[in-house]
Amino acid sequence: MSFKVNARTLLHLGAELISSDAVALYELVKNAFDAGSNRVAISVTMRLPKEALDELLDEIDAAIRNPGDPQLGKAKTDERSLELLRSKAISLLSVTTVDQFADAVRFQSSLASLRAHMFQANSILVSDTGEGMSLADLNGAFLTIGTTKRRRELDERRLSGFPHQSKPILGEKGVGRLSSMRLGTQLRVESCQLSDSKVNLLNIDWTAFSHDSDELLEDIPVQAEPGPPKENPSQSGTKITIYGLSSDWSQGKLEEIAKDQFSRLNDPFSQVSRYPIDLTFNGALVAIPPFTRMLLNEAHAIVKLRFALDESKPSLEDVKEVSSDVPHLTGSIDYRLRMRSQVIDLTGIHLSTAVKSSMDVLRRLGPFDMELYWFNRPLLEGIDSIGSKRAIQRLVNEWSGGVMVYRDGFRVGAYGSGPDDWLDLDKKALSSGGFKVNRSQIIGRLSISSIANPFLVDQTNREGIKDSPEKLALVNILRHVVDGIFRPFLNTVEKDVLAKEPVDFADVIQRVSSERKRINLTVKLLYQRYPLVKADQEVSGQIEEAMKTIGETLVYLHRLEESYEKGRSELVLLAGIGLTVSAVAHELNRATADALVFLDKLRRQQTVTQPSSALAPLAAQLKTLVTRLKVLDPLVTSGRQVRESVDLAQWLPEVVESSARSIRDDGIKVEVLVDREPGDERFQVRVVRGMIVQIVENLLSNAHYWLRRSRLSSPNFEPHIVIHVDTRNKAVLFSDNGPGVEPSMRDTIFQAFVTTKPPGHGSGLGLFISREVAHYCSAELALEPVAAPNMSTTFALTFSQESR
Repeated sequence: MSFKVNARTLLHLGAELISSDAVALYELVKNAFDAGSNRVAISVTMRLPKEALDELLDEIDAAIRNPGDPQLGKAKTDERSLELLRSKAISLLSVTTVDQFADAVRFQSSLASLRAHMFQANSILVSDTGEGMSLADLNGAFLTIGTTKRRRELDERRLSGFPHQSKPILGEKGVGRLSSMRLGTQLRVESCQLSDSKVNLLNIDWTAFSHDSDELLEDIPVQAEPGPPKENPSQSGTKITIYGLSSDWSQGKLEEIAKDQFSRLNDPFSQVSRYPIDLTFNGALVAIPPFTRMLLNEAHAIVKLRFALDESKPSLEDVKEVSSDVPHLTGSIDYRLRMRSQVIDLTGIHLSTAVKSSMDVLRRLGPFDMELYWFNRPLLEGIDSIGSKRAIQRLVNEWSGGVMVYRDGFRVGAYGSGPDDWLDLDKKALSSGGFKVNRSQIIGRLSISSIANPFLVDQTNREGIKDSPEKLALVNILRHVVDGIFRPFLNTVEKDVLAKEPVDFADVIQRVSSERKRINLTVKLLYQRYPLVKADQEVSGQIEEAMKTIGETLVYLHRLEESYEKGRSELVLLAGIGLTVSAVAHELNRATADALVFLDKLRRQQTVTQPSSALAPLAAQLKTLVTRLKVLDPLVTSGRQVRESVDLAQWLPEVVESSARSIRDDGIKVEVLVDREPGDERFQVRVVRGMIVQIVENLLSNAHYWLRRSRLSSPNFEPHIVIHVDTRNKAVLFSDNGPGVEPSMRDTIFQAFVTTKPPGHGSGLGLFISREVAHYCSAELALEPVAAPNMSTTFALTFSQESR
């Protein structure tokens, strides 16, 4: 047994799957290109409105079915009806006819011939001069739905040594020919190859495959036949004529398709000439407007992007292995309006983390290029070589819409125009306020290849790329560049963030407040379900103490927000306190939530484990968290700016230990090495203790995050953090063997809001605040140009003479 396919299934693949007449024509154009034709001609003939033609054909059908006047007989009745209907047809055609079609009506000698002639009054002809199809091709490949011929050609090219030297193949699904069902009910194919002596003919009545039919596909006969001799021995190519048009056509409709669709058929940014398409309506040429490339020179900002597999750099996710295919995203932002620029450079684990895609998926994605041109619409001006300000605005209106996608120079789907917001640019712009970097400001192009990007496959309805992990990775990369790099860069330049207030203090307070509310709910639920937790004085005491400290800090931050006016540096320090408390509060909430889950699990298993034993890990973790909160006391009391003499060689290991437990729980080795100078075992500095804690917390948290990401990418990776207290040089070195810092980021990582972490995993303030705090303590925090041995990153906290 096997599947049996109902004939009406073709409707789903053709007429109902294709969303518009423009897409249907595009599919036929692609077929002509794949056939090797140097150009394609589309001729639309509309001699009378569809409604009028349908009504006339119905009248002719009624006359054919009429049994005839008994007094006149069938023949006389048909002759009278023929005369009347011929006159009506001529009157309908007299206004719009553009050829001798109306004259031929007079010579139709029967109702049947009149009907056949009038049925061809409106038509769409798509013709090419490609390789054509033999009779065997028409009866074989053409009538085989889903043929793999083009797909096999693509696979062969991927395996060849010079795939990019080959002419691209646009169609690979083998269903493009069904797009003609969208346009009309009758299909006539005339095709021949150079070696043929005759033209090969195929006629298909698509109404046989309607929803009213219960026939199986195999039971409807469709057969190609030899036609008349070729007019020219050198003739080859295909003519596809569609009759029984499904909708009305006009010159305006074809002009709209020419402007919105065919003008974008080929990559408008490329210098290569576009594929020639000759459009005519009732014999009159319909021009396809070219893209004015000079418009791009007037863009206020340009983003250029290149994604490829770097074959010259070692893999960063596992220091023990060397790979020749490391995903590498490079590019630049040129904000020409403000004469500012920024380099984009993300590799390996940094890129994988930023776009939330695995390394394997990124490797499969394949190389691509993107160009994005951003226009600040209120600042558009007239350009002598193009036109007035209104003309420039009109051009931006016509071509903007986001990022268009081109495969091998030909457009994919409707991406980058119309209602399709495939990158959610408008949604993000609205949520970020100010509606900056929205689709109406962007003219963009993404360039991919059928050879190099085999996992980016068209949807069957030709309306975009089919969902897949590789498409998601592509979307995430583009969103990260637009939302995570480009938009923040524009905002930073415009607002001059670094010269003004770089920290949203209200946002910090909101984060602390939010974490406190979450803890309250979790603890309340924990106490309700398990009164024994509240009865355990050690556990409940630690929770209450932590909650009290967080609450006091929140009150203090609120008070300072209302009254503090001592400048930028103090505000940064206070924001650092808030971020640290927020992080600890988050860990506290996670610890209590984990305890709740663990106790629920014990209850379901009806285990005999003693409650006190089950709560022991929670008690230990709470003690650590409370200790971490307590070290911030000097910063939230009246003496918070008072410096005191501290021996870092003795005290710093204790600070590290308070944060290292959760890091070690993730399988990360944490070491503290104290290098004491003979005869001087002390590392005495005058600092505010809580500020040093902030620096340590931020650096360890940053290393912890990237080492965990590296461990996820490579299970055999052995993560390692080393804190080296150098008493001779009065410095503390923080090193790890994670993915390292991208070269392009070395000069920017200490700037506010700069981060390669995905949204929700970092604000880009940690290193900025740490450096500000270090300055306050008369110290310098810097990224070392050369990391410590066997390490990839080393930050140095160096204390000046003023701090000793």
